[in-house]
Amino acid sequence: MYKRQVLAVQGVVGKTGLPMLNLSADSFRVRLSEGSAGVPTYWTSRVDLVDPGSAVELPVIRADARYFIAPDWGLGSVYRPRIESTAASGKGLVRLRKVMDHDKQDVVVEGTFATEERFTPAGSDLIWLRIGVGAGQADLYCHVDTKQALAGGEWRFRTVPQQFEPEILKGIRAAEGVPLANSPFEIIPLLSTPVDLYSMAVVGARLLLVNAGNTLPVAMDELLSLARQVAQNLQQGATQVGTPLAERIAAVFAGDPRWLLSLGPQRLIEEDMDGGEALDLVPPVLWFEVLAALVRALPGVGADSSCRDYGDAHAEAPHRAFHRLASDLAHLLVRTRSLIVIDWRYNREVHGVIRKYLTGVSR
Repeated sequence: MYKRQVLAVQGVVGKTGLPMLNLSADSFRVRLSEGSAGVPTYWTSRVDLVDPGSAVELPVIRADARYFIAPDWGLGSVYRPRIESTAASGKGLVRLRKVMDHDKQDVVVEGTFATEERFTPAGSDLIWLRIGVGAGQADLYCHVDTKQALAGGEWRFRTVPQQFEPEILKGIRAAEGVPLANSPFEIIPLLSTPVDLYSMAVVGARLLLVNAGNTLPVAMDELLSLARQVAQNLQQGATQVGTPLAERIAAVFAGDPRWLLSLGPQRLIEEDMDGGEALDLVPPVLWFEVLAALVRALPGVGADSSCRDYGDAHAEAPHRAFHRLASDLAHLLVRTRSLIVIDWRYNREVHGVIRKYLTGVSR
């Protein structure tokens, strides 16, 4: 079912070209078809994405990327990543350094922005500034360059190419060098389908890591900790570069038994079961690949993340952000088919008997 949920989101995003920005477990409905002879009822399930996306694209024509906002983003949810700059807004001081002609119709404005609000804008964030010029107001959409900041709480900015009415443009040029106090601002982070990818990682954690003994917030906290631990081990050279992610996760589990307690395959069932017993039913190598798929779906955690940040999406094909997760799930589906018809514990016992027999024969 998880793979079908991912494919449903990928299909809708591929058709609309827009991220969802509001995905949760409640965004899906499952339908059961009439069963046929010899086929379990749940195998006939179909997944539908029933909640439309809430993303609204900003009309910033000349920006170097497409910027989206979600009107209900302020409503906290475990299915949404925490992005510090989304809460940054207020008033500040704007000083215009120069207004440059970009082409026959557009201009680019450079200046300095200072505020007492505490936030750390990213280079990809879009900053909206509203300044009073003459008898009117101008909305500036710009990027900040933190490397050129001269004082604390101060940033140099450069707008995307914009068009203004002649009178407004005249007022902007006249305001060069004039401090413009109490100018409202808001940070617009670059958000796209990697936000939805994170949401689908949370959906996966809900399906695979939550049972009566565990909650979704706890499972996500543990999963994020695992992802950071694996990334830290790789960065510090504790694991060899090129080692598959599943093997590096296995090494983390081997180094601390608490990981198996919190993120072991016993979370797949409601009954109490020891993590070691659960690994007798679910092959460890397979379970570590499951965790690897979820870790890769967490944007910006480390080198293993399939998306660098929450704006790392192709402008013309934002659905590509789901390709790796969908591919991982397809691979896992093939690997797990044998679990339906094979008793892995019994299979290993048979292999053990055959191995002992062959050893005796060789002697």
